Amino acid sequence: MAIKFTNNATTTLASSITASATSIPLSVGTGALFPAVTTASGDYFYATLVDSSNNIEIVKVTNRATDTLTVVRGQDGTTAKAYIGGDRFELRPTAAALIDLGEGINISDLPAGTTLGGSAIVTPAATQTLTNKTLTSPTITTPSISSPSLTGTPTAPTAASGTNTTQIASTAFVEAALDTLIPIGTKMLFQQTAAPTGWTKDTTHNNKALRVVSGAASSGGTLAFTSAFTSQAVGGTVGATTLTTTQIPSHTHTAGAAFATSVAAKGGTNVRTTATTGTATGGTGGGGSHDHTFTGAAIDLSVQYVDVIIATRN
Repeated sequence: MAIKFTNNATTTLASSITASATSIPLSVGTGALFPAVTTASGDYFYATLVDSSNNIEIVKVTNRATDTLTVVRGQDGTTAKAYIGGDRFELRPTAAALIDLGEGINISDLPAGTTLGGSAIVTPAATQTLTNKTLTSPTITTPSISSPSLTGTPTAPTAASGTNTTQIASTAFVEAALDTLIPIGTKMLFQQTAAPTGWTKDTTHNNKALRVVSGAASSGGTLAFTSAFTSQAVGGTVGATTLTTTQIPSHTHTAGAAFATSVAAKGGTNVRTTATTGTATGGTGGGGSHDHTFTGAAIDLSVQYVDVIIATRN
């Protein structure tokens, strides 16, 4: 029984699974990307399920039959949940896998001549004879300890004959592994004011929004985020309009005019009469246009936001 690994194994689910499902269908033809394990052999590997919201679940795969896996759900501190077809299924480094790998190494099982940390492993004898020894009380003196001067690069510890020694990873080893997972120069977002240890805060961008693009990453725009997303007043002037004759109510203007006539009457007496008639006045007006102002309610664009920083891995 052993834990198995392969390089860069990643695919997607062929169909949906429930939180209690123990059989996972992979996209057709992708099962061979993952280690060959069977229930009979006891071999296994750990893999990670990832949905579209980046929720993850670690599972233990105990059997692979073509593109169908038999799994134990909710491993390594994660919780089982439902996933849909197209969600990712990947073989990633996990804490459980590294712990199992370390516990599975038994120095006495390695063949003679195998090197560990540059030193050859000495295979212990199959049997050892123990003899009685008389123990006397030793004389213990207090040692004088002075501050040592540490120089050079320490070598890996060597296992003594007949013992199983746990090896402790050096800082350089851990940093090399981290460089593989997160290369130097990688930029990431952090929801905190200062960059974490090993990262440098990038102050190139400030008070800007994030935009998702499918092409090359760049930046642009001229207005600061908090200036654009604030309460904006609405006001203005309606454009001038000149009314035509057909657009105004129909109306007329009249004026009275009097005139006199004289008629000779019998007996030599003149009779004066007066009459009135109507006539239209001349048109008036300049035919100009006019404006209407308006004021609308302010549009409140003060959206809630969370500040993040950009940091570059050293």
